Amino acid sequence: LVLPALRADYHASETYRAFPSSKLRCAVTALVGDQDPDVQVSDASAWSETTEASFRLRQFSGDHFYLVPHRAALIEELVRCLNRTLRATAMPCMP
Repeated sequence: LVLPALRADYHASETYRAFPSSKLRCAVTALVGDQDPDVQVSDASAWSETTEASFRLRQFSGDHFYLVPHRAALIEELVRCLNRTLRATAMPCMP
């Protein structure tokens, strides 16, 4: 049951080609563990090049699985990002 989805994920990551001329118009937040052997902080910082809007980098102590011990802080960060996005796109109230 899992293999088709896993194969599709690998296929997507192997064949994806970015279009450098098209940037996102939304804010981007990158999250990274400061001791991650697979993703350097500079790699996460490079996500700033994908948007015309604001960019925020949030580092957590730990390796690639930093999210396990920092679960609460990670959830708080995600909620903060979602709230900012909702406020930025919310329709004004009718008078």
